[in-house]
Amino acid sequence: MFKNLKLKNKLLFSFFLITTLSTAATTLFSIYYFSHKIHEEATYNMRKYIRVADLVYKNKIMESRNGVSIMAADGGLQILVNFTIRNKINEYLEKSLQNTRDYHQVVVVNTQNEILAQANTSAFSELEQLSYQDNELIKQALLRKQPVAATEKIMLAQIPLLSISAAAPIPKSSNVVKQNSNPSSSEPEFTGVVLVRYLLNSSDVVLNNIKELLDVTAAIYHENVIIDAKIANEHTQPVIPAELYQYLMTGKQKEAEKIDIRSQGQLAEYKVLTDILQQPIGVLGINISAQPYVDTTQHAAQTLVFIMVLCILMASLLGYLLARSILIPIYQLLTGVKRVTSGDLSYEIMINLKDELGTLAHSFNSMSHQLNDLFNTLEQRIADATRQLQNTLAHMTAIIDNMADGLLVTDTKGRVIRYNPALSAMFPEQKNLQGQPFAALLNTEIADITSRSQEEINATHSVELALTQQRFAKAVATAIIQKDAFDENHQHHYIGSRYIGTVILIRDITREKEIDQMLKNTVDTLTRVGTALSAENDLTRLLELCVSEARRLMNADAGNLYILEQNVLKFKIIQNRTMNLFLNDNSPELANLETIELDSDFFVAKCAKEKRILVVNEQEISQQREHINLFVGYPLQQMLVVPLLDRLQNIVGVLELINPSDPKTGKYVLTDSNQIEIINSLASQTAVAIDNARNYQRIEHKNIAFKRFVPTEFLSRLGHQEIEQVQLGNASQEKMSVLFADIRSFTDISEHLTAEETFHFLNEYLHCIGPNISVNGGFIDKYIGDAIMALFPGHSVNMGYDAVAAAVGMMRQLTVLNNKRLSQQLPPIHIGIGIHTGALTLGIIGFETRLESTVIGDTVNLASRLESLTKKYGINIAITANTLSYLSAEHTFLIREMDTVRVKGKEDAITFYEVFDADESIMRNYKQATLSDYQCALKSYKEKDWAQALTQFERIAQYAPETDHIVQIYCTRCREFLTNPPDENWDGITRLMDK
Repeated sequence: MFKNLKLKNKLLFSFFLITTLSTAATTLFSIYYFSHKIHEEATYNMRKYIRVADLVYKNKIMESRNGVSIMAADGGLQILVNFTIRNKINEYLEKSLQNTRDYHQVVVVNTQNEILAQANTSAFSELEQLSYQDNELIKQALLRKQPVAATEKIMLAQIPLLSISAAAPIPKSSNVVKQNSNPSSSEPEFTGVVLVRYLLNSSDVVLNNIKELLDVTAAIYHENVIIDAKIANEHTQPVIPAELYQYLMTGKQKEAEKIDIRSQGQLAEYKVLTDILQQPIGVLGINISAQPYVDTTQHAAQTLVFIMVLCILMASLLGYLLARSILIPIYQLLTGVKRVTSGDLSYEIMINLKDELGTLAHSFNSMSHQLNDLFNTLEQRIADATRQLQNTLAHMTAIIDNMADGLLVTDTKGRVIRYNPALSAMFPEQKNLQGQPFAALLNTEIADITSRSQEEINATHSVELALTQQRFAKAVATAIIQKDAFDENHQHHYIGSRYIGTVILIRDITREKEIDQMLKNTVDTLTRVGTALSAENDLTRLLELCVSEARRLMNADAGNLYILEQNVLKFKIIQNRTMNLFLNDNSPELANLETIELDSDFFVAKCAKEKRILVVNEQEISQQREHINLFVGYPLQQMLVVPLLDRLQNIVGVLELINPSDPKTGKYVLTDSNQIEIINSLASQTAVAIDNARNYQRIEHKNIAFKRFVPTEFLSRLGHQEIEQVQLGNASQEKMSVLFADIRSFTDISEHLTAEETFHFLNEYLHCIGPNISVNGGFIDKYIGDAIMALFPGHSVNMGYDAVAAAVGMMRQLTVLNNKRLSQQLPPIHIGIGIHTGALTLGIIGFETRLESTVIGDTVNLASRLESLTKKYGINIAITANTLSYLSAEHTFLIREMDTVRVKGKEDAITFYEVFDADESIMRNYKQATLSDYQCALKSYKEKDWAQALTQFERIAQYAPETDHIVQIYCTRCREFLTNPPDENWDGITRLMDK
């Protein structure tokens, strides 16, 4: 658009455009800002109006509350209500209604909500039909014992009414109180309630006050319907959108607004009216016309637009004067340039100025003289260069015509300007391409890269295309670029590099594609098969996969695989599509086939001995048919025998592929060298995979054996997966539950057993209780003679719960074992279990040639000490408070507190508990039945009430079996403390002097 404008017009247009845009932007922003401020001011005013309206409304509520309070305090009314003089009460109410004229109804009810009297205005005489049994205001007045007031919703003949209502309790007359038999009572006594109502459906006072005070339209809405309204002017008709009313009635918001500052628009604010229970029952709304704000905005916009137009006119005049002073000398320079460019290099520009334009004119005159001298020199050089280019072009033409690859050259318009004989041979159907456009070139692919070379002149574009007779070629297109070029339409406009044509080179790549595809198929096949073989660890499935893939690659009808075992070749896999025979190492039919000695003359033995591939024809196969008795009557045309060699070139097995065929024709064909190489690679991969599978099986067996000595869980806690990764000094800080279980009097038991019987006894015992540990997420760290130390990291529920559940299960399984031993007339086994939860360290100790996993820490020591306490206190399972803290409030374990002790060598005391779920039924039922009494007795003991504690413990002892030692322990302690009380610093802790 600007190219064809003169400089003067460009300057004037630039001045005008910049001035207009900046002035218009400023004006529009000012209008927007002013409108925004008017909107904010209107919103702010409306929010103030609604607050004032709300104050007027609340003032009316307070007036009603004060009025009813005065009535309730009237001694005359108190006497009339006290003696239930109904006719006098009616006269009093009607007189009050006439005097105040602020109410539409006055009602007096007794404390049973029965009407004693009421007075109504004539407009609302139907109010006499209302019942007051469930009136919330009366309830609240009696409940709070003071006047209350609020908005009230009344349903009268299915017509909703809203009312400002107030209620006050009527106390007994002071004269009656004086005669009361209990004058000292400070509680007021009420004889009834007085209730007044100011109905909003036909009110004038509240809405008129709002309208006159604020000059707004005021209205009250119920169920989205106007109950009453006072309109300030005809432009403000009260209305509330239904969705807005419903939203306010949800109670989520107490106020809302609707600001519509447009012509004929309104500004509205709404306030929710609530009853005595703060439930929304209606809406108070105010409206004003938006026209004053609209008029203000329009007037401001008109003023700003006028100022904008005035600024544009003044700036345009100033731009015109400035452009005129600049352009006169520029026009003189332009005249000189035109003369010089037309060939008059002797022309001089006459500008007598001392500024930049004068300097430019002087420089231009000097340049024109220099150009005149240079032009004469260039003419001679161009003539010499032309002759050299003609010679070079002749040489290039000879080279192009004798090229083996096709060559095509186009000009800037895409027309063919040159092509060689090799191109004509590639496209014999094209008789004459000279002068043809690229759109009609040899095919669409060449036309496409020719077009792209015009658009991206610095890039090389290539495409593959199909020639005749199933041949393929690759076309490469490159733009011919003229560097340091000028625009053709404007010779003085420098454009840098310019596109002047395209050269396309076309090369036959048929043979290359065939070779690439063959290599790709080979690599893909070997990669896929190698991956599958490496991923398979099951030896039988691996061998089946090998034979199947080899048959598929060769399109062979049958395949056999032998494995070298103990210097003989044994059948492992037989697959035959024609005979529908598919056998593996697990098939019983293979047991009937004879093995092949390596010293025999069979082809498989020869292949294994010589470690080379054999291609056997039909005549040679017929001589050895008998060694495969399953194939009697089967046509054997050709067989490929391939050795399976491992990494060290040792023979692993032999693969036979029988009757390979052409996949297209289905006829038997001789195997070519490429297929043999592929099968040989597959055989090598199979041998390596077989070796890997055997090694994997050996490693798995070792790992299983190692894991029976060092738990997998222990290794994972050290950050290892396999036993060989463990090193001396590996350690990990953990938090776990530690379980110690020990057989009581094991020395006495083992004295009567031989060493072999002792081992049998321990294995039977451990087999009985050990599984409960793993089932509940724990693992056994070590066996210490007859003792077990188990760790619970919390895999099932949590560390504490898992350990307690395992202990209960162990004791129950021990009961089963003891029943079995009793039936064999063997003594029962008794054990003690101690559980503590806390921090510990897992690690590897020892020296280079002898390592052992272990666990150390106070947590381990405390669990061991706790197990030893079970015998002292006569219990089976003991847990610490730390472990108890991990049991949720919903746990079902039977637990009672034992004692708080300070074990030898420890400063901190521990509280431990008994878990008696697995006790014998008689003992368990006794402990469960006396648990509440036991806890009370223990509490008295801790509070130093020895006498009370002794009484309670002795009462429990009457029902206690002899094996419940803890009751006797506390009875003994209470008697000692009664005789010899401890000092004042006694803290209830038992100090143990032995471990």
